[in-house]
Amino acid sequence: RGWPDSSVFENLTKPFIYLLEPFKTGSTGQQGGRDKYIWEAIHGLWVDRAVGGHEEIEIMESRLLDFFGYQYNCHRQTFTVTLGATTYTAKTLLEMGIRVTGISGPRDVGEDDLKEFRREMTIEFIA
Repeated sequence: RGWPDSSVFENLTKPFIYLLEPFKTGSTGQQGGRDKYIWEAIHGLWVDRAVGGHEEIEIMESRLLDFFGYQYNCHRQTFTVTLGATTYTAKTLLEMGIRVTGISGPRDVGEDDLKEFRREMTIEFIA
């Protein structure tokens, strides 16, 4: 998992969102067409009391659930993304060949520090 360096987290000035590396869970296709793969990626939220708290993470969570849960929202939004040597400038997910099919969660992730709040959701997509 790619967490921030401890010096970054100790000086956290705002909540952050992270996305873990997607993993393949299956494939789909139709006769005469090229197979596409079904992927899942864990999307997380992390906040501490110094920059928000319980209410802050619930607001972030509800906005992400709305964004990915209502597919019209996420499929019309444009993004600029660099993957390896390829940059997609102002493209929708559909233009990049990604179709979000759902989001599940959120689930609490336990933390040793009672001042920290962390939640994760799983986004499923076809690419």
